Amino acid sequence: MQPVMQAVKTATVGLGRVIQNQGQKKFLQSLSYATVARKRNLGEFQVSKLTQEFDKVLDTNGDGFIDKDDIDGLKKKMVKFAQNKWTKPYQDPPYTTHFESFWEILYEYADIQPKDGRISRDEWLHLWTDIVTDIKEVNFDLLPQWVKLHAQGIFPVMDYHGDGQITIDEYKAFWQTICDFNFVSDERIQEYFNHMTENGKYPIDLKRFQYLYTDFCLSNDPETPGKYLGGPIEHIRGLKGGRQDIQRLRR
Repeated sequence: MQPVMQAVKTATVGLGRVIQNQGQKKFLQSLSYATVARKRNLGEFQVSKLTQEFDKVLDTNGDGFIDKDDIDGLKKKMVKFAQNKWTKPYQDPPYTTHFESFWEILYEYADIQPKDGRISRDEWLHLWTDIVTDIKEVNFDLLPQWVKLHAQGIFPVMDYHGDGQITIDEYKAFWQTICDFNFVSDERIQEYFNHMTENGKYPIDLKRFQYLYTDFCLSNDPETPGKYLGGPIEHIRGLKGGRQDIQRLRR
C-alpha cells in the first residue's frame, strides 16, 4: 500500500508542477502580448537607436542581457577613459558615484517578473515604450531619473578637457574607446558633429548635450540633430537587434 500512496503523491506533485508551470507560462504570454501591443508605439528608427544603446553601450559582455556586472564593466571603461584623457585633475566622474542608484532604478523599472537579476532586450524596449508613450516633447527634465543620471554622467567624462563643451576630438575619442567605433572615418565623424551642432551654430555644452540626448532617446525622425549622439547610427543594421526586433515585436 505504501508504494501506491507514494506513487499517488509523486503524481500529484508532478501534476501540481505542470499546472504551476502552465500558469506561469500563460502569465508570461499574456504579459508578452500586452507589452508587444505597446511596443508598436516605438518606430523602427527608435528601436534601432535603443538597440544600439543596449548592445554597444550597456551590454558590455555581449551576452544579450544587462546585469550588474555589465554596469560595473561600463564604469571601468568610463574611469579608464577619464584617467587616460582628462587634462584636469582626475576625480571619480559623477557617473561612477551614481552607479549603484542608476542600476537599482533601472533594474526596478525594466526587469519584468519573474525577477532574474538581469534585463533582456525585450524588457529594455518595453521600458522605453512606456517612456516614449508618456513623454510628448523633447524636454530633458521630463526623462526618468535613471536616464538623467546616465546622461549627466557621460558629459563630464566625454568633456575630458573640462571646458564645458564637447569638441569633435572628444566625441570621437569617447565613442572609439567606449564602443570600439574605430572603423568610422574622420570625414564621417565630421558629418555627425556638423549634424549635432547644426554646422557649428550650437556648440555642445551641457544644455545642448541634454537636448541631443533627449532627442536621441525619444525621436523617431532620422533628421533630428540628436541621432548621432550615441555613435554612428547608420551602422546599427549589423547589430543583434534593429530591424529584426521591430518586425518580430509587431507580429
